[in-house]
Amino acid sequence: MKSTSGFSLMNFAGRCCTFLLALLMVYSAMIMAFSRISFGHVPLIFHMTQGLVLKGGYTHARLNQFRNDHPYDILIFGSSRANRGIDPAVFEAEGYSAYNLGTDDQTPINTEVMVKYFTKQQQPKLVIIDVFHLVFTTNPLPSSSDIIMNAENRTLAFKMLTHSGDIRMVNSFAVRMAMRDDIPVYESTDTLYNGFRRHNQVGDALPADRFSLQFRNKSLESFEQTLCWLECQKIPYLLVAQPEYPGADKRYVMAFEKAIAPILQQHKATIYNLKETDLSLDKNSFSDYIHLNTAGARIFTTYLVQKIRNKGI
Repeated sequence: MKSTSGFSLMNFAGRCCTFLLALLMVYSAMIMAFSRISFGHVPLIFHMTQGLVLKGGYTHARLNQFRNDHPYDILIFGSSRANRGIDPAVFEAEGYSAYNLGTDDQTPINTEVMVKYFTKQQQPKLVIIDVFHLVFTTNPLPSSSDIIMNAENRTLAFKMLTHSGDIRMVNSFAVRMAMRDDIPVYESTDTLYNGFRRHNQVGDALPADRFSLQFRNKSLESFEQTLCWLECQKIPYLLVAQPEYPGADKRYVMAFEKAIAPILQQHKATIYNLKETDLSLDKNSFSDYIHLNTAGARIFTTYLVQKIRNKGI
């Protein structure tokens, strides 16, 4: 009786393994096939699957232009506010080499993975994290998919997959592997300088009140884990919040400062939260209601250089 029961159990397990293997083969074949068939110059898989981001654009250029063999003094992380608001050329003029690894919609969940990966590649003298309240309310799915599709190294893509905690990222990683030898679907329209995107547009009207005051616990946890990592690696860091667009509603900043205060107190950290009047920034220093333009970025980055010198880094 025992042996019959044992045989039946092993038989059932074997059938389950066979079924799962067949399912995996069908899934892989479908991903491969629909990644090769295009509709409107875009692979069909992108029309069929939610959460995928096309290969190409600024993230692809930024991550693939990063040089592991070049020792950077400063690495910069954050969302599009970082990649359009902190200019490595200003650091270089002051004798510091810097690279901007800010990517569009990068949330603290994505930043944690990025910081750990790139600070392992080389030991920078300083990490700058651009802290923007809006990304603490944002779903990390678009940024995770963007980085998975465009990372130069599949190790970074796999770490982003495992850290995301979202089963849909399996599709992103599978499509990445299916298209790994393909050229980008589209190129970035501007030339990046060490990851920085120059943008000379001036001013924009404020949007309707649409931002959330609900900050994601996972994002707050990832932000704290990033600080813990940098402290354990003994890498100095500078937390910065760029000036708000003149006339912007300050409720969001105030609510965010309250939510993040316990983390800052625990780590004895400060976010250099600047007011636009501190740097004489008016609407002409912004390309829209969120981003500085190139002139504004130059003023802001010059301020950061002064902060770095004052900290004695």
